[in-house]
Amino acid sequence: MLNKNGSIKRISLFIINFLNISLLCGCATFYANRYPNDHYAPTLARNIPIYNNFPSEPYQVIGEIGGDGAPLSSWGGIGNRLREYAAQIGGDAIVIQQQGSRYVGTYNTPSYSNTTSTVYGSSTGTAQVYGNTIYGKSYGQAYGQSNTTYYRGSSIPMYGKSVKALVIKYSDPAKRLKSVAGFFIYK
Repeated sequence: MLNKNGSIKRISLFIINFLNISLLCGCATFYANRYPNDHYAPTLARNIPIYNNFPSEPYQVIGEIGGDGAPLSSWGGIGNRLREYAAQIGGDAIVIQQQGSRYVGTYNTPSYSNTTSTVYGSSTGTAQVYGNTIYGKSYGQAYGQSNTTYYRGSSIPMYGKSVKALVIKYSDPAKRLKSVAGFFIYK
């Protein structure tokens, strides 16, 4: 039941919007493809740097990783997931090949209206009784007012995050834990 301010409708819309936003934040898909001839022991994800450019030290490309994040997912969160997948296939570093946003759909909010009406009136009348029958006349007047508020819906395009990268293994084992010149894009 609505009160005259429409607060229950607002609460319902708030709950629906909260659930939709929660879904927008939580969905992501990732993949890792290890090249067939390259099998290495897993490494620690927290030690894997992410670069825009290839390092100057000798390395070997051992696989590809990528992921698609939800519209409200963070680049930092995506970077951490990329590190996890690179660590599973034994990577020492990640080199971003493609990064951007992709259209994933449109978020629509509904349109609705809220109308409140107030009616006032008075009446007078006379009645006469003839046997078992009552005859009467009544006169009255009524007046009132009505107020309608319209809420326009909206359509918002949504763009998710997308990234593709290569996983590398340093050729010199001594260089594996050493910092490599490059540009970190995820912290």
